[in-house]
Amino acid sequence: MSSTLKRIQGDLPNFPQEVIVDWIEPYVKDLGWPPLAERWRGILYGKSFNFWKSVNWRKQRLSLEEIHLDLDASLIARSLFDAYVLDQDNDYKATLGEKGKQRFLSAMKYVLKHGKLPRPLVLLRSDFGYGIADGNHRYLAWMITKKLAQELRETPEAGKNSFLQKLKEKWHINEIAELLDQQDVWVAEDSRIELNA
Repeated sequence: MSSTLKRIQGDLPNFPQEVIVDWIEPYVKDLGWPPLAERWRGILYGKSFNFWKSVNWRKQRLSLEEIHLDLDASLIARSLFDAYVLDQDNDYKATLGEKGKQRFLSAMKYVLKHGKLPRPLVLLRSDFGYGIADGNHRYLAWMITKKLAQELRETPEAGKNSFLQKLKEKWHINEIAELLDQQDVWVAEDSRIELNA
């Protein structure tokens, strides 16, 4: 176990190790620890460090199509779609640039090949829906793959080879794996409030 991981676990004893390793630890090298730099606010989904100290965690399987995203998560997903699929200029494209697009494309290739997310999303549940604290690129990749799989199913048999050839040219993949409807996710809930079921 790294000394960085131990420090983070000391400050966030409620956090599962997988969540720290996948979400928090990658930013520590650039931004330091504890999370005092302004950029941490965006990484922590606009919530304070003290807020995250109070959440309860559980890992579960959810249908990504059936979860209701909160307004912020919906807007982020739309902005990432505009930037990486439609190639439109926006804040995400300007801020994350090619690195963000590569993160999306890497997730997309993984989902196309394996039918599941490369790592669980980190969701924040509230009465307004689910926020995506970590995994917006993975979520978008899964949703786009779901749409491609539906288009392939609806393509007449005579056109399937052409569709798969375009898929191979764009994503360097020969087929779309069968998508698992239920995906592993980490869900955080504020322990100080009771949510409606």
